[in-house]
Amino acid sequence: MTKGRKGDYEIGYGKLRRSGQFKPGNSGNPHGRKRRAPPPFARGSLFHLLKNPIYCGKIVHKGKVCDGEHEPMVDADLWELVQLQLAQKAPPRKRSTNEPQQVMLRGLMTDPHGRPMVPTYGSSKVKRYACYETRKDLARQGDPSSIRFQRGKLEQHLVSHIELLLNDEHALRRLSGIEEAGALRTLFASAHLHSSQLREIGKCEQALRKLIATISIRSDGIAIGIDPAAVGIEQDSNWSRTAPSRSGGHSVKRGSRSNAVPLTMVDRMTC
Repeated sequence: MTKGRKGDYEIGYGKLRRSGQFKPGNSGNPHGRKRRAPPPFARGSLFHLLKNPIYCGKIVHKGKVCDGEHEPMVDADLWELVQLQLAQKAPPRKRSTNEPQQVMLRGLMTDPHGRPMVPTYGSSKVKRYACYETRKDLARQGDPSSIRFQRGKLEQHLVSHIELLLNDEHALRRLSGIEEAGALRTLFASAHLHSSQLREIGKCEQALRKLIATISIRSDGIAIGIDPAAVGIEQDSNWSRTAPSRSGGHSVKRGSRSNAVPLTMVDRMTC
């Protein structure tokens, strides 16, 4: 073995010479790490690019196409030919416009700060989650953080709670304040009918939306406003009911951050 510079070898079997080791921060590639080439246009981006009327001398303002002051980059005949090909190759649509999602609690929920919660989706690397979340345009930087709930768990919890309430005659009597026997019999019969509808797949959503007027997420539970007219009672104000804890737990994360608040309700999502 050829002896190197003095002190060039480290003590120990299989150790490399110090002069042959990389310095901290350097790699074995003298040209540095290879950078990935920018991705080509995706199908949606290319479609949007070809449909943009700015290239034929026009602009879009408030949904209307108007003549622009700039010179067109392509002539009108070429533009029309491209639009014709795009229209011929586009997949057929069942409706001319997009429709909102048909979700059980759509338009009923607000978060602890009174902001509407809307149905949306979250995803991990392998799974997509349906959830309710604070509207993103109302949860910007500097505003209180948004919150998110798994849609299925929240809906199942509310349906179970409402079904228990409808079958509890003592709770219905306290909520309504009715003492007359005939009115109570009508109330109980209507409540049992709605309770049975909540167990039927085709009628559950309609029955729930008829019963629930508002759902307010609070720090201590879920405040549910029940429309008394749904069970045949004419009263000026809605009945207020707070959903109990699903599991009795109190340590729940707020949104996707780590500050915990006491919350006796269904599981939140952090996806």
